[in-house]
Amino acid sequence: MFLTELRPMGATWAVPTARPQSTDTHANSHSARTHESQPTWQPRARYFETPTQFGLQFEIPGIDPATIELTLANGELTLKGTKPTFTVEGAHWHLDEIPTGTFERIFSFPTHVDTDTITAETRLGVLAVTVAKAPEAITRKIPITIAK
Repeated sequence: MFLTELRPMGATWAVPTARPQSTDTHANSHSARTHESQPTWQPRARYFETPTQFGLQFEIPGIDPATIELTLANGELTLKGTKPTFTVEGAHWHLDEIPTGTFERIFSFPTHVDTDTITAETRLGVLAVTVAKAPEAITRKIPITIAK
């Protein structure tokens, strides 16, 4: 099992994956889809999966968590927001390596998830999101009894 990331930026999609590439918008649902023109900044992410849940972490330094929109619909988790640009009146910039701007990250889960058990918290510039798998998606070990 794995999590896929979707980054919609327009009507045209390309599908870069480790698998054979396709430009079909309905290509394998477990592949990452991106648009040809990428935004200038995206929060870096990581994810994990346990037998009972999915977890995601996003680096969001310099962003007020109250301004981030986090939604789950149709098995897709969406993170939207804006990393603000700070200006100094009359300044002539010699170097600016801090990316800013709006972003949107969409992750599609490979199994059903329990929409009532999502948690999201931020600490030290990292947003941690946990989503439990739906009971029907959890693998269960079934004991085998010997008939007498």
